[in-house]
Amino acid sequence: MGDHVVWADVVPDVFRGLMMMLQDVSLVLENKIGLIFILDISNSLLSALSVHEDLGKDAKTFSRNKPFACWLSVVVNFFAGGIIANFLLGEPILAFLTDPIQIRNIYVLTAAWWFVFHAPFDLGYKTVHAFPIRLILSIMKEIYRSHKVHGGVSQIGKLYRSKPNHLLMMVIGTIKGNGAAFMLIVERIIRGIWVPSPELLQPSFTSKLSFLASAMFVLNLKNQIIPEDSLIAIVAAVFVFFKVKSMLFEGFDLFAPFEKTFSYLFQGGIWETTRVDVKRKNVKNKKND
Repeated sequence: MGDHVVWADVVPDVFRGLMMMLQDVSLVLENKIGLIFILDISNSLLSALSVHEDLGKDAKTFSRNKPFACWLSVVVNFFAGGIIANFLLGEPILAFLTDPIQIRNIYVLTAAWWFVFHAPFDLGYKTVHAFPIRLILSIMKEIYRSHKVHGGVSQIGKLYRSKPNHLLMMVIGTIKGNGAAFMLIVERIIRGIWVPSPELLQPSFTSKLSFLASAMFVLNLKNQIIPEDSLIAIVAAVFVFFKVKSMLFEGFDLFAPFEKTFSYLFQGGIWETTRVDVKRKNVKNKKND
């Protein structure tokens, strides 16, 4: 009985502590202090790792024979959300290069690309690919992802301040949150490979979660339900939870049951099932006759 009392006291305290930590991280990121540089480094390493794994066994050969295409793929992977968002909004797709912080990120990306692809004895790839390191980097990326989604929603809010476009806010928030998945086809074209990306045909769980987070930010922006920093911390915690869960255990698409139910009710599933049942019943009656 005593153990239950202890856990009842400890669990809320742990959760409260985690939320306070994420909220502190949110404030640091909003003010662009120090920690954002660390998150940029983690994102750069994961972008290089993503390109390396997409190349597969040919990664080392390709990076040596075609270094510029390989490096450019890493850069496009990192800036994917901003590039697509600028294109859709009719802004220069390379407008981010006017920001000194993003220019710094080009140097960080170059160092990450060299480390993952060209470090002696393949030490860079082995280090970043090691599960404990990849887990830590992924957690940092998910924290940053919540701010990218929020940044996309806020960007549209500022552009259309007099007449807010909520759908556009959610679209840009989603793209900012998981732009690399939508840009994968362009990355592959840069490397001379034509393998279509299925992201638009079959959105990943990350894209769906980014869309849901965008909707939450839009709803809160309209009604001010909770403080903005607290909502960013909550979204970051959700992103981190599902990422860690997918890395430690088998992945599960939280949206799949709702999609199947929607398809069954509104996309003809219920009528198709009824038709098949009636057909089977008729066949059974004919056999009995």
